[in-house]
Amino acid sequence: MVRQRQPKGGEQQKEKKHLQRRNNGGSNGRLQGKNFKMLRNMLVLVVVFIMIGSIFISKGTLQVHPDTLNQDLCTTTDQGDCTNGRMIYEVTPEMNNESAIIMGGVEKEVEKVEEGTSTCSVYLAPSSVLGGGMGMFTTKEVKKGAKILPADGPSIPIIDPDQSQRSLDAWVNLFASYWWESGISDPALYESQHTAEYQITMGALPNSHPYLNNMDVGHPAIVPYDDSFMDRMADPGAGASSYYMGRHTIAYMDMDAGEEVFLEYPDDYMNAISEKYNIPKRSDYEDVGMIVLKLYRKYGNNFSAWKNDEIFTLSPAKLQSLLPKTQKDVERVLAVATNPSDAEDLSLAIAKEISVNRRSPKWIEEHGVCLDNILPGMSTNTQAGKGAIAQRFMKKGSTVAPASLLQITNRDALRIPAFEGDQWQLLLNYCLGHPSSSLLLCPNTNAVLLNHCSSRRPDIHPCGKGGGEPNARYRWAEWDVATDVWLNKTIAQMEEEGGRGLSLELVATRDIEQGEEVFIDYGISWEKAWDEHVQKWEPPVYHIGKEEKWTSAAKLNEELLPLKLAPNLSADHVSLDSRNVLFTGCYYYEDDEGFFESFDEDEGSSWEGQPMDEVITNYGRTYGHKYPVHENRVYSDGSFWPCVVFRNEISPGTGEESYTVRIIQSHVHETTIWEQKSLPRIISNYSRRSIRHFYLPYQSDLHSPLAFRHHIELPEELLPVIWRDR
Repeated sequence: MVRQRQPKGGEQQKEKKHLQRRNNGGSNGRLQGKNFKMLRNMLVLVVVFIMIGSIFISKGTLQVHPDTLNQDLCTTTDQGDCTNGRMIYEVTPEMNNESAIIMGGVEKEVEKVEEGTSTCSVYLAPSSVLGGGMGMFTTKEVKKGAKILPADGPSIPIIDPDQSQRSLDAWVNLFASYWWESGISDPALYESQHTAEYQITMGALPNSHPYLNNMDVGHPAIVPYDDSFMDRMADPGAGASSYYMGRHTIAYMDMDAGEEVFLEYPDDYMNAISEKYNIPKRSDYEDVGMIVLKLYRKYGNNFSAWKNDEIFTLSPAKLQSLLPKTQKDVERVLAVATNPSDAEDLSLAIAKEISVNRRSPKWIEEHGVCLDNILPGMSTNTQAGKGAIAQRFMKKGSTVAPASLLQITNRDALRIPAFEGDQWQLLLNYCLGHPSSSLLLCPNTNAVLLNHCSSRRPDIHPCGKGGGEPNARYRWAEWDVATDVWLNKTIAQMEEEGGRGLSLELVATRDIEQGEEVFIDYGISWEKAWDEHVQKWEPPVYHIGKEEKWTSAAKLNEELLPLKLAPNLSADHVSLDSRNVLFTGCYYYEDDEGFFESFDEDEGSSWEGQPMDEVITNYGRTYGHKYPVHENRVYSDGSFWPCVVFRNEISPGTGEESYTVRIIQSHVHETTIWEQKSLPRIISNYSRRSIRHFYLPYQSDLHSPLAFRHHIELPEELLPVIWRDR
C-alpha cells in the first residue's frame, strides 16, 4: 500500500478533496477511465531503512551496524555543542524493515539559480535522533514559509517499475523507500500506466519525527515540467535528461540554527510503527505535555517532587521515556517552552530537549558535509539541460557534494518491458556503472547534476570557462562509515542484505569559482556512445502541416494561447494535437455528486444522440469559476483531469474569454457517479488558466526510441575486483 501524508496549508477543503483520496480496493488510487485505461492493481513493494531510537523514521542515508544503533552519536566535547537526550528504547536489527512514501506541499518556481552564498547552510551530518544514521540540518535560522534549500535537483520519472519480477527483486525493494508515488506531479502521472518519481536530496534524505516535523515539500510550478530547453525535432539530447523540476522544501515552522530537518510521514503509518515497536507516537507527546503541565502547576520546577508523584511514577513506559529524568532536564524543558502553562508548548519543548540530541551549527559544520555547494542551473552544454552551478568558491581538494548511493544489482532491471528492443529507464543516465560489472550505483543527492566534459575532445565536450579538464572527480566517501564494509561485499550479498551502505563524494580537482559549472569525466565508453548517437541521430517524423512547428508543452502552458475547439463532445477529442502527443487537462475536483443521483442508469446510452445544446442544458453546470488556478497552490496527484474543450464564450461580468468543457474520468481517481452512469460531466465558464497541456502516456521525449541512454562510467580505480562479474 502506498502511504500518503496529508498536505499542509490553508487551502479550502473543497479544492483539496482530490488530494485526500485514499486507495480503493488496492488500486493505489489509480482508477479505470473510459478512455484512459490504466493498471488498477499494482504491486508496490515498500521496504525502507528505519532506525528508531528517538521515535523517528530514517530513510537510511547511512547504513549503521546494529551494534552501534543505541550509541549516542553526539560525541563532541565542546561545551554547549550538544545536549544529550534520553530514550530508553533499544533499537533492534528487525526494526530496519519499515517504509514510507512521502508527498507534499507548495511553492513557486524561481527559474534562475538564486545568487550564491559564501557559506553553506544545509548539511548532511549524524542525526540528532539516536540510531538515526545521517540527518539533514540547517545551520541558519529559517522562518516559517521560507525555503530550506533554494532549489533541488531534478525529479526523475520511473516508468512502470513493477512490470517484471526481475525488476522487483533487483531494485524496487530498495528504491521504493526513496521514490514517491503520492504527491507526484500531474505530468508525471500521465507519463505511463504507473509512474513513480525519484526525487533526490530533500525528497530522499530527511528523517521523520512524530512531533518535530518542520518541513514541507512542494512542486515549484503549477505544471512543474519544462521541455522548452530541448527541441525533439532538432536536439540529439532530447529525452536524455529529466524535464521535471525538483521539489522545493519549505519550513513549516520557524527553525533554529542547528535544527535537524524532519519530514512528516502519515499518522496511520507512524501509529502502526508505534504499535509494532511500542514506541511513543504524536499523541504520547501530547499526553506527556499534559502530565508535565500538571506537575509544573503543583510543584513548580522541583524535580524531586515531580518524581515522587504517582502521575509521574505510574505513567506507561512510552510516556516515561519522554519525561524529564533530572532537575536539569526540567529546567531545560521549561526554558525552551514559550509558555510553560501551555501543554502544547511543553510537548514541543519535550520533543526538542528530551527526544533529540541538540546540535550546534559549529558541531554540524565540523561533523557534516555540505549539501548546497551546488544547485541546479542551465548548463553551458546545450544538449545537457540542467547542470551543477557552484554557489560559492571551493578550493582544490575540498568536497563539492556528497553522493550517498542506491544500488541496482542487475542493470537489466532498468529495461522498460513495455517497449520492444533496447528501451531503458531515464534513471540509467544518472547512475554510475562499469562495463565489467552488472552493478549500478545511483546518487540521491545533487551530485546527479554534474555533466560531462573531457580533454580528449575539448571541441565537442568542453569544460566550460575553466579550461580543458573537468573540475571535479569522484572518490569513496570517508564520512560514511559503512562504505568500507560495503566495498567488501559481493553484488549477491548486497542484494540479499538489502538497504544501502555505499557513498561517494565529489572533490574539486582545482579551485572552483562561484557561478562556475562543475563537471566530471563520464568516461571513454560514455563519450564514444554519445558521439555515435549524435552522428546517427535523426529527428522523428510527424504527419503535421508544413506551416506547423514543434511547440513544447511548457511554452503552450506559459503562453496560454486560445485553445482549439472540439467539433463535438466525444472523449476522443481530449487531444486536438496534430502530432497526437498532447492532451488538454482541466483543473477539477469532485464536489457535486448529488447532481447525478437523480439520473437513471439507462440515460447514459441515449445522450450521445442528442443535439449538443440539449446535452449541455440537461447535463451541464455553469460554475467553472469554482476551479481557479493559483500560483501558490498544490497541483499534484491528479489535480488536472483530461477534458474536451468544445465551446468558448465571454464570461458575464468579467468580459474574459472562458470555455465549456467536458471532464473525462481520470485514472488517478475513484470512479465517479457520472462515469458509472456513462453520463457527460459538462461545465461552463472555465477559465483558460485552469486548462493546461500534458503529454499523452508514453509520448513525451523520455519515451522516444531515439533518446540517448548510457550509464556514467565508474572510474577503474574505484571498482573493487569482487564487483567484476561480466
